[in-house]
Amino acid sequence: MARDRTKRQRLVNAAAELFWIRGYAATSLADIAKAADVPLGNVYYYFKTKQALAEAVGGLFVEQTGTALAEIEKDHAAPAERVFAFLDLIAASNAARAKHGCPIAHAIREAGRERADPVAAAEGAGRVLWVMVDWLAEQARAAGLSDPQGRADRAIAEWQGAIVMAQARGEIGVLEQAVARIRRQFVTGY
Repeated sequence: MARDRTKRQRLVNAAAELFWIRGYAATSLADIAKAADVPLGNVYYYFKTKQALAEAVGGLFVEQTGTALAEIEKDHAAPAERVFAFLDLIAASNAARAKHGCPIAHAIREAGRERADPVAAAEGAGRVLWVMVDWLAEQARAAGLSDPQGRADRAIAEWQGAIVMAQARGEIGVLEQAVARIRRQFVTGY
């Protein structure tokens, strides 16, 4: 049973990486099987469709984000410290995001292309953004800051916009500056 979970997890991890770098449409199940070192026939045992695998990738994003936020909460008592630790965490991926864009945004954009209800598919892929926004708003409320929801919405929107600009320009500095601005603005306001 543990071996089954390991194969399944390898498939999800490989899909997440390939969907991010190549895109959903350009990635075949054979590509994913090869990257995961799992026979192609086994993919169908775990995932009946490529869309089912994409949904598992969305779940992986949410799970990883939840785990990271729980670790931050465990390691940092003060809400401001938690926000700064979160910003440090997202800043650690600046180079990869400047090069390949945001895996979350890719998933949102491509999720609905094969679904009867593209809006629902995109919402599913975007759950991780709402997890981040809700968590940031919770930290702002705990710190007694004004407009906690607005601060959280603006922080994630600026981060996502900066990822697009950094990728378009091929400049990590755009993203670094945005994270520094979010750090200042989250605490002091606009």
